[in-house]
Amino acid sequence: TPGTTETQPLAPTVDPGRATRSGSSYVGVGGNIGIGSGDTQLGQGSFAVISKIGLTREFSVRPSVLFSDSVTILLPVTYDFTFGEGPTGDLGFTAAPYLGVGAAISTGDDAEVGLLLTGGIDVPLSRQFTATASVNASVTGEAAVGILLGVGYNFTGL
Repeated sequence: TPGTTETQPLAPTVDPGRATRSGSSYVGVGGNIGIGSGDTQLGQGSFAVISKIGLTREFSVRPSVLFSDSVTILLPVTYDFTFGEGPTGDLGFTAAPYLGVGAAISTGDDAEVGLLLTGGIDVPLSRQFTATASVNASVTGEAAVGILLGVGYNFTGL
């Protein structure tokens, strides 16, 4: 109607578990291929429990736990990219990259908290499953790099 205006929210609404531009939130399993020793399991081969919890359309948190001789917890916050509208975008493929920063928490004998840098890609396999691959680097203390590969079961909302 004439004379009425719609107001837009000033900040995006945080809705844990929502889908982001890179697709659904998920929980799953995977494996970490370590490069170098480092202060955490990130630099060693390990089993992983992975997840992505969408916060807004652009941001998500991707907590993971790496299990081997000790446990390392990865807590990155990521910015989820897209090529066009949604995970498929205008380029004709179903992959969505992300970049982020957070903490790598080692629970071993020399427990430490280090700065974590992460980058990766999510690939929707079906409505129920998403494949993910990421490179994670703990850059404080004795640096370590890991390549994390996994598959997650998609969900919406918590």
